[in-house]
Amino acid sequence: MSTLTQSYLIQINPHPFTNNLRVSARSVTLESASIYIYNEYGSAVYRSELDLNPGVNTADIELHDCPPGIYYLHFKTPVSKLFVIRRLEKIEDPANRN
Repeated sequence: MSTLTQSYLIQINPHPFTNNLRVSARSVTLESASIYIYNEYGSAVYRSELDLNPGVNTADIELHDCPPGIYYLHFKTPVSKLFVIRRLEKIEDPANRN
């Protein structure tokens, strides 16, 4: 599967994000997906499994405890062998500013 095709299968909103983000994945088959988010030092800060059904599937992710910075989302499916890495930017929540 080409990189161009993969970019249309996975959407992440909003970007940049403050504390919450939504991952949307289009699937054509029943399968599972692994979602990992790593900080800029390579430490996993989030792990989840998502059961995919044909059509659009969503996962809402909360990263309240993570400081602003650069993160990397890894999205992997074992059946269709999709592996996507996306760079994320977490910014300071304006509501938390003094």
